[in-house]
Amino acid sequence: MSKKDFEAIALVIDCGLSSIENRSEFLEKCKECTTNIILKKMFSESKDVLSVITFGSDCTSNPLADGDQQSYSNIEVALPFMVASWDQVNAVAGLRLTAVNRSDWCDAMVVGMHCLKQKMDDTKNLKKANHITMTKLVVFSAFNQDVDDSCMDSVVGALIDQDIEAIFIGPDELAQRVDEDHSGKTLSDGEIVLKKVVEKCGTLVAVSEAVTMLSKFSRKKTGRMRWKSQLTIGSKVGIPVNGYKICGTLVAVSEAVTMLSKFSRKKTGRMRWKSQLTIGSKVGIPVNGYKI
Repeated sequence: MSKKDFEAIALVIDCGLSSIENRSEFLEKCKECTTNIILKKMFSESKDVLSVITFGSDCTSNPLADGDQQSYSNIEVALPFMVASWDQVNAVAGLRLTAVNRSDWCDAMVVGMHCLKQKMDDTKNLKKANHITMTKLVVFSAFNQDVDDSCMDSVVGALIDQDIEAIFIGPDELAQRVDEDHSGKTLSDGEIVLKKVVEKCGTLVAVSEAVTMLSKFSRKKTGRMRWKSQLTIGSKVGIPVNGYKICGTLVAVSEAVTMLSKFSRKKTGRMRWKSQLTIGSKVGIPVNGYKI
């Protein structure tokens, strides 16, 4: 197998307590975004790998947690890196809000960055493997919890040095406040830290905008594909025939899920298409084509 470049994406989701209204609705939108990211990779038959990490979780399970679970606590690697699958979709659907009041999105970022680097290093050591050359960190949170910003400069430096694309998806009102408040007077401490990170190396997207952007799936367009055939009339007349089909369809992700869930391969009878071969202005020959 030849070496190919592909992408690793860490999806980091806040399941803990939050002071925002309708936090359950916000989590559902985050899950919808996460699910659509996974489905897009599935439909495009991508070999990129994805991992789901939750913080504000009831348990602690990550490579940076110490024995007494004081460091990087309540952060769980719910799904390790793997190619997009229905198992991931089902796992994301099962995420629920917790009563944990410690949701440090800064610590969760560090865990996600560590997992990305670890995965990249693992593929570099394999001779016959696809190599990760692109990494992406997507963080879903309200970002209103106070965080320890003492190490934020080093976190930002690591994002830049490791060339990790950082995307932060938050409530609509947060994205608007961060965009409009240049003084930071209306922002909480956690939101001020987020604003500083976004200004240096990240992108902040409102969750409703993210839902809209991720709700459509488009297959990569290709050129016209030609198939050749020979139309035979009697024993002496042969007419070359070329057929063309333009590929490229845009469908809603939800529609694609419905279509795929009902799809089954089975044999059918011969399907006939009818056409008219015109020679000159007066001769028309009915033509039937069959495809199994």
